[in-house]
Order: sequence, then C-alpha cells, then structure tokens
Amino acid sequence: MRKNVLAFADQIETTRELVTLRKDAPIDFNLGKCRFTKVDKRALQPIFAELGFRRLLEQMSDGAETGRSTPTTERKELSAQAGGPGKEGFKRETKRDYVLVDDDKKFRDFLVELDKQSVFAFDTETTSLNPAWAQLCGMSFCWEAGRGYYLPLRAAGNCLQMDATLKALRPIFADPKVKKIGQNLKYDLVVLSHHDGPMSGIDFDTMVASFVLDSARRSHSMDALANDLLGIETIPISDLIGKGKNQVSFDMVDTQRACEYAAEDADVTWQLYEFFREQLTGSELEELFRETEMPLVEVLAAIEAEGVKIDTDILAKMSNELADRLDELSKGIYAHVGHSFNIDSPKQLSTVLFDELELPVIRKTKTGRSTDAETLETLAWQTDHPVPGLIREYREITKLKGTYVDTLPQMICERTGRIHASFHQTAAVTGRLSSSDPNLQNIPIRTEMGRQIRKAFVPSDADHVLLTADYSQIELRILAHFCQDEALKSAFVEDRDIHQFVASQVFNVSLDEVSSEQRGRAKAVNFGIIYGQTPHGLSRTTGMPIGEAKAFIDMYFMRYPGIRMFFDQVIADAKRDGYVKTILGRRRTLPDINSRNTNIRMASERLAVNTVLQGSAADLIKRAMINIHRKIVTDRRPTRMLIQVHDELVFDVRREAVESEADFIRHQMCHALPLDVPVKVDISWGDNWLEGK
Repeated sequence: MRKNVLAFADQIETTRELVTLRKDAPIDFNLGKCRFTKVDKRALQPIFAELGFRRLLEQMSDGAETGRSTPTTERKELSAQAGGPGKEGFKRETKRDYVLVDDDKKFRDFLVELDKQSVFAFDTETTSLNPAWAQLCGMSFCWEAGRGYYLPLRAAGNCLQMDATLKALRPIFADPKVKKIGQNLKYDLVVLSHHDGPMSGIDFDTMVASFVLDSARRSHSMDALANDLLGIETIPISDLIGKGKNQVSFDMVDTQRACEYAAEDADVTWQLYEFFREQLTGSELEELFRETEMPLVEVLAAIEAEGVKIDTDILAKMSNELADRLDELSKGIYAHVGHSFNIDSPKQLSTVLFDELELPVIRKTKTGRSTDAETLETLAWQTDHPVPGLIREYREITKLKGTYVDTLPQMICERTGRIHASFHQTAAVTGRLSSSDPNLQNIPIRTEMGRQIRKAFVPSDADHVLLTADYSQIELRILAHFCQDEALKSAFVEDRDIHQFVASQVFNVSLDEVSSEQRGRAKAVNFGIIYGQTPHGLSRTTGMPIGEAKAFIDMYFMRYPGIRMFFDQVIADAKRDGYVKTILGRRRTLPDINSRNTNIRMASERLAVNTVLQGSAADLIKRAMINIHRKIVTDRRPTRMLIQVHDELVFDVRREAVESEADFIRHQMCHALPLDVPVKVDISWGDNWLEGK
C-alpha cells in the first residue's frame, strides 16, 4: 500500500479534488417544489415489478389486501412478465373461487366437470414431506385461473371415502390423453403409487420448467415462483399446522381452511403453467424440457417409490467397530497433546493446534482460526505432525457413523421395509442430480470405511443381485468429443489406458516406460483439468513442487492443443453471451464472467468449462435413465433401477437374467447420445452394492 501511495504521489491532490464535494456549487433550489403531493401509482407499478418490490407492489395496488385473500373474493394481482429486468408487470383481475368437495353429490358434480378437461393441474396434501411415508389427506384440482377444487380424504370435518374416491379418479389419472400439470409432480406420483394410483399423461412440471428456463434462480419452490412471477403471496403451511412443539399433521386441519390452502396450490400451479408454457413454446429450451427433463420426472418417481433394501445387521456390527476406532483415535490424540479435550469443539481444537502444539495458522475466519478439513489436510502435509491426520480420521468416522451407519436403520419405511431417498433434478445448476434422506452421493468411496457402508445395501431377496453400471471417464470422453483433439480421441478409440497414454506423451517416454508416479500425475491432471486445475492444486494433489506442476500443465496443453482451443472458445462464448450450454442445450448464466476482479472472473471461467463438461455428462446419464426405464416398463424386464450417483446407476436384477440385463443396460448407456468417441461402461454385480462396485 505504501508503494502504491508513493507511486501515485503526484496525483494525490487531483484525486482529493475529485472526491471532495463542492459546497460552493451553484444550485437553484426551491423548498416549496419539494412538497409531497401524491404518488403516480401507474408510473411506479412497472418499475416496482421490474425491481421485484413485491410488498410495495401490493401496497400500491388500489384496493389490494395486504394479507391473504379468502375464497370468492376479488383481488388485483400484479404479475411481472418473464425474462427478468426490463419487462413490465401487468395487473390482472382474478376471482378466487375455491370449492370444497366434501360430500357425494359435490363429488359427482366435480367428476362431471373434471371428465370434460383435456388438461388440469393437481396437487396432493399429505401427512409427511417424505412421500414414501406420507398418508394421503386430500387432492386439489384446477383448470381455470382463480377456480379450484379440494377433495378432503382425511381431515377434521366431512371427508370423502378414500377408496371409493380414488377408484373413481383412477381412470382419469391413468388416461394418457389427459394432460396432468403439477409443481414437483414427482412427489405426487410417489404418494399416489403407494395408494395404488397409476398415473399417465404427465405433461408439465412448473418447478422443472422454472429450472430449465433459469437454473440460477434463487428458488424454484411454488411460493417463491408465485411471489416473483405472479405477485401472489401464498398461504404458508405454518398457518395451518403451526410450528415446533405445537405443530400438528395435515389430517388434523379443518377442511374449510385446508380447502383455501390446497385449492390455492392448484390454482397457482395452473397460473405458473400458463406463464412458463408461453416462455418455453418455440424456444431453444423446449426440447430439453420435453424430451429429457419431463420424462425424467417419471423415472425418478419410480426409483423413489421402489426404494432399496438395507441389511441392518451389517450396520449394527459396523457401528460397534467404528465406536471402538473412535475410542482409539481419541486416546491417540490425547497422548500426543498431553491431556484430554473436546475434539468436536472447534474452539478447543484451535487452542490445542495453534497455541499448545504451535502449528502454523493456515486461515482465519470471522469466528477465529480455521480448523476445517482443508486446514487439517494442509497441516498434515506441511508439518508431518500426527495430530492433524488423526483428527481428520476422527471426523471422517464420526460423520460416517452419525450420518449413515447409525441413521440408515432409522430411515427404513415401515410400509415398505426399505429406505426411499429423494432425488432432485432442480438443485445443481450444472444439471446433475442430487439426493437426500439419505444423501447417497456423499458416501465416501475412496476410503475403506466409506466403501463398507455400501455393503449394507442389498438386493430385494436371494433371487436378485445388485448390478452397478458406471460410465468410465465420461467427462474426459465428452471433452475429447467437444475439443476434437486427434491425439486424445485416438486414445479412446484404441481403448488405451488414458492416464498412461497421457503420461507417455507429456513425459515423452514409451508406454512401457511410464512409472506409477508419472501415471498418477497424468491422472491428477486429466481429472483436474475439468475443474480448472491450477499448478498449486496439482502440487497439493501429487506432492510435486509448484514449478514442476506448472511445467507439467503447460506441457499437457502443448501436447493437446485442441483442449486449450476448446477451453478458450467456451470462455469467449460465455463472455459474449453471458451463459454456456451443455450438449443438450442446457444453459447456465455466468454473471461474473466479465468481472474486473481477476479472481472472480477466473473462477467464472473455470465454471464455464466445468459446466459444459459436467453438465453434458449429466445430460447423457439422464437420457440413458429415460431409455432404460421405458424399456423396463414396456418390455416388463426383470430389472428395477434403484440408485443414481453421478456417473453410476444401480439396479436390482433377477439373478438368472443378470448377464442379458447387463448387456441391455450397457447398450442403452453407451448409445444414449451420439459422441465422436466410444463410450465405455463398467458393469459388475453381487450380493450387495460393494460387491457390485
């Protein structure tokens, strides 16, 4: 800072003048003209809509209520046109007429009207956020903005008879010619599958449409979309069931209040459908939505409904073993430190590491000296002191035990005897799927303890096996497809060991002369290059000096110039367009790609390349899942898809048919999308997920 000040010393007075407000500037000021008269509401409304001032919009709207509208009352709703800033909002009169269908006559009248519809929005109300555990409380329908119907099936008040109602609705739900609209339709499909409700004609999911149109949106929830796009503040569920210890389940809510809430959900979903349909129709994203993302909804619903079986005896044994190992680690840490302390306390651990053991402080945060995983890894690498490494292992085992080993048995659904993870297609902006309850993608596979957890995932019975199909180096193959580098393409065409092949070229030795260390360095760069591997990162991964790491990366790009040209083209396109596209046209906006801040801009450039490659890999496996699912259903194959983790699919397959099913699955995965290099799929099977891997 001192050098900067001295270097610009001759400009300091000019700079001071530029930032000093002049008190003598001539201003023609009339206090009377500043008197408040009135607000031009018509002029302000489109500006407020553009800027997202939803509360102010509501207050500016003549006659609009600041609270919730009740059924049959008219309200003025402001809706911002799609496409972001610069689009004006519009005011729309909507009559909210919500009908409670709570007796046989009303239900017969409702059925007559529903039977006339070729498309309708619907929603389910249940007792749980987990669809496998949920009990159906009611269903709502809408096919005209402002008008909705609610059918109570389990509630405080008059209800329709469950079995008779579902039986009457079943032909309509099963009719593929009748289009069904929903928000997060996957949830409703799983709920209805557990209530023997087949569903065809799945046409439009507003949550998925929002994600396809703008994957970077802060939230794709119905409440957020209604607020942002329709100017509607929806009834929060807490108004009906409460919060905390006073919370009740939905089946205890009065039917009239439930009607207002549930029918609104269907009504808002219908309005969002009209809104998004207009945005998608004829756009470049329509094919992605129609041919990939919407068919995937049914695939994921089938996976979630199927669930996977868990061997609790294996987990119980593992829990005891991990408890013993934690005890050993604790004693080892205490011995090196000289006293006991709370290893799980970041504050106490910080004192031990940096004050008592006098290890170097790697990074500081707002709360003090960091003791996160990266810090411990750096300390273990830089100092060779045993304590950071022991603490890393302690934390890993604690997480495995608490997150999976002890928790998985509690997640087994009483209704099915299986666990039913949720798979999300609107969470990752790259288009990758994620999972939760449990998060199957976070089970470590690089450590022996993490791999052992997979041993507890077992087939449905002794007549079945678990088959695992895993894309081999798929992102590198997609890179070769995009960059068209002849050397890289030929390695895959000839089915070479890609890491050995790259090492031989970069180190300029024959394939037979490549050492394990050289292959390891090439492997680190091959996979790291997708994420924008830096010399510092490669140095940390492999242990080589930073200068040598930089030279290796430079030589890598010299040997494969097509990769460098492809990266440069992706970044140039992103700077021009503000977004990047995957192989199927999925978009990711990059608002910081032209930032003046070098670090921020370079981070966006790495995201640009990574999104194209990782997002295209996600496109590929999604198309494979869709094709496999369709063949399983239409051909009634002896196979069920159970799990998706990044580039890997897990199936429950009849033992006597496993070889033919393996060939079928491999073919579908290899030919899901046309690439200019061969796609390779590694397949194995066994009596648990670990053996299958």
